[in-house]
Amino acid sequence: MTTRQELTDQRVTTLPPTGSSASAARRVIESALGESGLTSMIDEALLLVTELVTNAIVHAGTEIELHVESNAHTLRVEVIDQTPGLLSPQP
Repeated sequence: MTTRQELTDQRVTTLPPTGSSASAARRVIESALGESGLTSMIDEALLLVTELVTNAIVHAGTEIELHVESNAHTLRVEVIDQTPGLLSPQP
């Protein structure tokens, strides 16, 4: 039987579609990891959030919601743009 461990720290941050948003997102991640004691995964998490936020800015150009959930063992990051529907791949 697998039990999902409850994620204790939840944050939602709204970011504008500007170049400074990736930096702001990294600060949110650094804070969440520091408070949860997950500093061993900081490099990977910062790379992840930088790529996701940058992609949302470049490809959607809309406001971005950064959802971060963490506990002593787990980090979950979601980056949600406001583009309606799915985008089609460009040739």
